[in-house]
Amino acid sequence: MSADNVGNDESVVAALLAVADVLEAEGSPYAVIGALAAAQHGLIRATQDVDLLVAVPAVRLPALLAKLEQSGCQIDQARVIREWTSEHLTQFRYRDVPIDWLEPVIPLFQLVLDRATTRDVLGHPVRFADADGVVLMKLVAFRPGDRQDVDALALACRDVDWTFVRGQLESVFGPDDERLAWLRANIPS
Repeated sequence: MSADNVGNDESVVAALLAVADVLEAEGSPYAVIGALAAAQHGLIRATQDVDLLVAVPAVRLPALLAKLEQSGCQIDQARVIREWTSEHLTQFRYRDVPIDWLEPVIPLFQLVLDRATTRDVLGHPVRFADADGVVLMKLVAFRPGDRQDVDALALACRDVDWTFVRGQLESVFGPDDERLAWLRANIPS
């Protein structure tokens, strides 16, 4: 796969590969989510960051962060560790590119992580959320741009199992949640 297939400029692709290489080498479970993952399923749009779902125990975090720093990431380790342990999300940078990490603290996020598949990006193995996972993550966030992305994915990607997506959302939010109402109104069964 070329950088063009990822759908973003060279700095974002370089950031993705730098972080993915370290996570792969360390055996840390991760999945690319957000716009870069959506691009793998046919929704190409520009993004200026790398969004990752990452499972790393707090005890392993300092050593992993040190390896990321060696790969070129700029990390305030004290802040990142504090945010990771208290908020289960954090951000650092690779050059000018923000790297957003989210911990899979709810079973739905762990499911997205478990279903991720490895794809080749410029000769590097990178784990991406599958189409269902991308949709689930966007519907959990449920911002206006995320809803637009789900609409676009419904047109661009035939791999989404909408029955599965609805079932997973119901298990977390309940059948009367606004996400499910929006999904029923905008994405036919």
